[in-house]
Amino acid sequence: MSPELIAAQDPATSPEVAPAQLSARLRVRLHRRVLDREIASGAPAETDPARALRAIQLTGTSERTRVAAALRNILEAADERHADPASRVKLNHADVLAARHAIVALIEVLRSDQAVTARGVALSRLLTEERTSPMLLETSQRTVRQAVSEALVAL
Repeated sequence: MSPELIAAQDPATSPEVAPAQLSARLRVRLHRRVLDREIASGAPAETDPARALRAIQLTGTSERTRVAAALRNILEAADERHADPASRVKLNHADVLAARHAIVALIEVLRSDQAVTARGVALSRLLTEERTSPMLLETSQRTVRQAVSEALVAL
């Protein structure tokens, strides 16, 4: 395990590691989405201290809970849009509702105690935030079901 990764896990670090740890933390704070995209595309976390720190964050309980809540909110918004066609909610509601069972399965895995991969959580997170997510765009190259299945397999 790299010194930067150990430092990311241990707040009581030696003075030599502290600057690298601070640099990694700053990069994560400023470039979270870029790091999430890199992790989602399969870039190895251990080759970059910021990516390694972000991978630790992604697999942590709080981030998993946040992503699960965002997915639940999208399902509820799709239900609202379906019930009220005049709703201002902008998302691919028909495709989201068609993939409901897969989305619920993804939420359950994220909320569970089972070990997950950073790539799977990153893919799940990007589903809820990227402007090009099939959950938001009907013209996306992938369906919601395909994207959710990819995240489930990666978990």
